[in-house]
Amino acid sequence: MDIVHLLVWYRKKEEK
Repeated sequence: MDIVHLLVWYRKKEEK
């Protein structure tokens, strides 16, 4: 599991 990838995905998800 890549924390960095998760962070990026989360940021993208938050972005509308």
